Amino acid sequence: MERCIRFHGALRQERLIDLYYGCDVFVLAAKKAKNRDVQDGIPVVLMEAMATGLPVISTRISGVPELIEDGESGILVKPQDYRAIADAVMFVANNNPSAKGMALAARNKVCAEFDISKTVNQLLREYGHE
Repeated sequence: MERCIRFHGALRQERLIDLYYGCDVFVLAAKKAKNRDVQDGIPVVLMEAMATGLPVISTRISGVPELIEDGESGILVKPQDYRAIADAVMFVANNNPSAKGMALAARNKVCAEFDISKTVNQLLREYGHE
């Protein structure tokens, strides 16, 4: 398993980009926080992975299902269902055309919905500063 999977821990932003482009799939096994005040909404790391064109796998928690449409722009599983995560990784590995389609849909979604210039322009229009 160590030949196929690497756990890097916390990394600097510059290093992340190189790692994204060197990966075949991105998995974020998010789980519910014990303290609800610190729960992520939509994890930026998922948006970053999607923007690089990686197939993504994550859990149905918090705002993740708003970002990833299961089977369309990635794969969602129940939190802490490690068998389902493993199955999803194997699906991506064994169904390359499907994985590539989901990755492309994910990239398109992030580029369309989370582009900073579009967001700023939308906010400026909303508050009458065109």
